Amino acid sequence: MVVPTGRHRHRKHRNAGGDGPDECRDDPSPDDDLDTEAISLMDRFLFANNSGEDGAPSLGVYEATCFALSLDPAEVRDERIIMLYEAYTLFGALYINGVWILYEWGSAKAYGGDGTNAVVERIFELVMAVAFCCNVCVACFGAWFWILSILFASSHQNFVLTSRRAVMYLQYLLFFTILLVAFGIFLGIYLNLSPHWPETIVALAVVAIIFLVGMDVNANHGVACASLEVYHHPWWIKAMLYPAYCFVRGRRKELKERAKLRAKGLRRKAQKSEKQDANRRPESTDGSLSAMATLLRAAAVNLDREDNAIHTYAARLDEDWLRDPGQLRSMSVDAISRYCRTDWPRRCRTFSERRRERDED
Repeated sequence: MVVPTGRHRHRKHRNAGGDGPDECRDDPSPDDDLDTEAISLMDRFLFANNSGEDGAPSLGVYEATCFALSLDPAEVRDERIIMLYEAYTLFGALYINGVWILYEWGSAKAYGGDGTNAVVERIFELVMAVAFCCNVCVACFGAWFWILSILFASSHQNFVLTSRRAVMYLQYLLFFTILLVAFGIFLGIYLNLSPHWPETIVALAVVAIIFLVGMDVNANHGVACASLEVYHHPWWIKAMLYPAYCFVRGRRKELKERAKLRAKGLRRKAQKSEKQDANRRPESTDGSLSAMATLLRAAAVNLDREDNAIHTYAARLDEDWLRDPGQLRSMSVDAISRYCRTDWPRRCRTFSERRRERDED
C-alpha cells in the first residue's frame, strides 16, 4: 500500500560520469523519517492485504481517528492539521469558563451545597479539579502544537502521521473533560436540589435523557462518517461511545462491512493523492526540468487532469534534452504528442540520434 506521506519518495541526481540524462541514481530524501510502525499501522488500517479485508482484527488504537487525514494531498492535510490544533485550542480556552461556572454552582465553597453532604462534596471537588486540569491542558498543549504545525507542517512530508500521538493526547484530554463535566453536572444537581427529591429526580432524569440521546446521535453519526476509524478503536472506547456496535452481533457485522467499504475508498484516495503529490514535487533537482514540470503542471490544471503523473512526461522530454519550455514552441503538435504515448521507447539513444529523430519530426 502506497501512502502519500513521502516515505518512499526519492530524489534523482545527475551522474557526472554518465553520457547524458539517462543515467541517474536514487538518494533517500532527508524527510524519509517516518517510523516503520506508522507504515505498518497504515497498511493494517486500510486492510492493505487480502486477508485483512476478510478477517484482520481491529487495531485497537485511538490513533486510527486521524489516519485518514494523512491520505489527503499534501497541501490539504497540512492545512487541516493546523485547523485541527486550532479547534482544540479554541475549545479548551473557551470552555474553561464553563468548567469554572459549573464548579462555582455545585461547590459548597461557592454557591452550591450546604455542607451536609460531605462525601458527595469531596467527590464533586475531586471531579471538577481533574476536569479543570484536563481543560487547561487542552488549551495550553493545543496552542503549543498549533504553533508547531504552523512552523513545520509544510516543510515536513510526514507531519500528520508524526503528529498522531499529539492529536490523540488532546483527544483523550477532550474526552475526559466532557465525561467529567457530565458527571459533575449530576453531582451538582444532587448537591443543590437534595433533599427535595421530586425536583432532584426530575432534573436528573431530564439531564440523563439529553445526555443519552446525544450519545446515540454521536454514535450513529460517527459510524456513518468514520466507520473504519470506529472499527479500529479500542474496545473500551467503543463500549462507551458506540455500545450497540460493540455488544450487539448484528451491529458489529454492520460496522465491519461499512469499514471494508470505507477502506476501499480510502485506498483509491491514497493512490490519487500520491499522484497529485508527485506532480507538486517533481523528482528532480535540476532547475530547467523543474521549469518544464511547472509548465506541464499548469497545462494539466487547465485541462482538468491534475491526477496525471506529469513528472513522467517531464522525464521523457528530458531524455531528449528538452529542458527549456521555450524549446517546445518550435515543435509541432504531432512531435510533442509523441511524448504522451503509452508505448514510450525505453532503449538508450545517443545525443545525435535523439537530435536527428526530433529534427525529422
